[in-house]
Amino acid sequence: MLSKCNARFLMKKTRMVVRASVFIKEGTEIFHSYSRIIWGTMTRIYHLLRTKHFICKCERCSDPTEFGTYMTAIYCKECKGKVIPINPLKSESNWKCEECKTIVTGTQVGELMSVLGSILNGCDRVVSDIQRILNFLNSKLLNIVPENNLVVVEIKYKMIWTLGHEKGLTWKEIPIDLLITKKKFCEDILRLLKQLRTGQCKMRGLLLFELFECLEEIKSRGHKQSDVDFEKSEKSLEEAANILKYDVSAPDLIKHKWQILESLWYK
Repeated sequence: MLSKCNARFLMKKTRMVVRASVFIKEGTEIFHSYSRIIWGTMTRIYHLLRTKHFICKCERCSDPTEFGTYMTAIYCKECKGKVIPINPLKSESNWKCEECKTIVTGTQVGELMSVLGSILNGCDRVVSDIQRILNFLNSKLLNIVPENNLVVVEIKYKMIWTLGHEKGLTWKEIPIDLLITKKKFCEDILRLLKQLRTGQCKMRGLLLFELFECLEEIKSRGHKQSDVDFEKSEKSLEEAANILKYDVSAPDLIKHKWQILESLWYK
């Protein structure tokens, strides 16, 4: 049992920092995400209903296009237009093609997404699977769903945390073509997060750091880079350091960078 003296000491030394990822105007409602921000609305609503027992009606959940990202959309079999839910807040809602107005049932969409999800879950993070996953993504999946569909995004996100980190695919082992692929995937999801209005969230900070490491590794191999990429490398590290500055699990390089930035600002 702690003495009163020790308890007071711990209270003085311990603090929690809560930061908003976007600027909040006075009097504005504050939102918090209970699910992964790169899940589509259909998945988020199911998760919230099953674990939190409510249906979210925020601006994103109520928008069939999810701020124009089309994260839940599939391609129409008739015209290749985007098929989106008529009412995204109802799981039994029918879906409609934006172009030819063809109706698809929610059950049909659910079955398709379930099949695609099972394929994704069956892929291991090993060297032999990487090319198979990428081939599936480029040759089949992108003919069925738009580029920002949640299954596509999950594959890209999975690849980001595989390339550079798994055995046989560490930073020094990745072939240059896969390194460039990882760079593109980081940039793709960073653009998606911006479109989803997630602000300076932790996921953005982590992806920026991965992008920084990618750019640095490409540079170390003497691969041709544009001036934009050289500038992007430093900016990515700086923004990542600002986002993750209070995160105890942040990489040491992030903490070191933040100390440097802090010393410059307070001179």
